[in-house]
Amino acid sequence: MTWVKGAMRGIRLLERLRAIDQRPDWRGESDRQTTIASVLEHLSKMLNTRQGSVPTAMDLGMPDFTGMAGSLTADILPELEQTLTGVISKYEPRLTEVKVVFEPQPEKSFMLGFKLSAKVRVDDNDVPVVFETVLNSEGHITVMEQ
Repeated sequence: MTWVKGAMRGIRLLERLRAIDQRPDWRGESDRQTTIASVLEHLSKMLNTRQGSVPTAMDLGMPDFTGMAGSLTADILPELEQTLTGVISKYEPRLTEVKVVFEPQPEKSFMLGFKLSAKVRVDDNDVPVVFETVLNSEGHITVMEQ
């Protein structure tokens, strides 16, 4: 991640500590792009963590979706949306009003796509954000800003 002067408040604690270690004189307000980049990085790590693998938070992460993309049934979609929404709402506190909706990927038959819309707090303002979340056939989740 590229550190931008004035982006301290928008990043996670460990990122702040790393930044202070690298540049002790660095302090300031948050920056939209730095905050969103930090949120994207955290979402990617969190959504690619298997539930049950973190002893201090057994519900952190996602259930094993390996192979689910190829054998998708319509009755599973609301459960996937709810699971994504719940994990993101609980473990990414910088996002509020989280909503995850299935988006068909007709050109990518072995992938599941979801639109994640939310608001992120930047300098006391709630900024709307939209992310594309894609689950591939190996169970890996990619998150990108739309």
